[in-house]
Amino acid sequence: MEWQSIPNIGKIAEVSNIPRGIGSVNSRKFLHDSSKKFIKLCTKYYDVVKEFPFIFGERQLNSVLLPAFSKIADATLAEQPIYRKQKKNILNSGRLDFWISYKSNIFLVEVKHGWIALESKTIRRVTLEKWSDSIKQIQKIPRSEIENLNISEKNMIRIAYMVLPFFKSSNDAQKFEYTKIDRNSLVENLIENITPKPNWIFAWQLNKKYQKTIEYVDNRFEIYPMVVILALVESIG
Repeated sequence: MEWQSIPNIGKIAEVSNIPRGIGSVNSRKFLHDSSKKFIKLCTKYYDVVKEFPFIFGERQLNSVLLPAFSKIADATLAEQPIYRKQKKNILNSGRLDFWISYKSNIFLVEVKHGWIALESKTIRRVTLEKWSDSIKQIQKIPRSEIENLNISEKNMIRIAYMVLPFFKSSNDAQKFEYTKIDRNSLVENLIENITPKPNWIFAWQLNKKYQKTIEYVDNRFEIYPMVVILALVESIG
């Protein structure tokens, strides 16, 4: 992976295997640009609060994802009401995390949040299940609903999207004096062990000034040296 430095924020790398086709170029550009906005908003929040918005869950994550998407998109709606297909083709009402209009495309985005242990090669089962769920949820939107969500006959693209902070946890704060990571190996191990495979990956190694130990009330300490965003982008033909 080729890494690029962003002053005072850290280093980023991107890998795109989005299949060539309708909306593929715009999809990659949107994901890249919004991810850079996302990490800048995360550090802006940290500068005030001294913790990151990505350490909680999906709902809190939207505090930075919504403005990141909105700054890049032409129009964004969070919690879009939709119907999904269930068993025997019964439609159940639900919500889509984000409906986004960007240039000649409509993105239907389902967001998940998971955790990756820095010193383990095993991906947590709950993280794998969340990733799989995001794909199933986005694929269960029926054709009739997709047509209702379109405007001006734009390209319809669905995106399963997951934010994965890497963390190290200990009851001994001394263990965090210097945390060295092999960022390429960490990303490669994640991709090797997650199914279905994402076709777009964005990795952020945080600047050292943001790799600060956070102390929790149960005498536990954590550090977050890297965040990876995964996406599975599919054009809806």
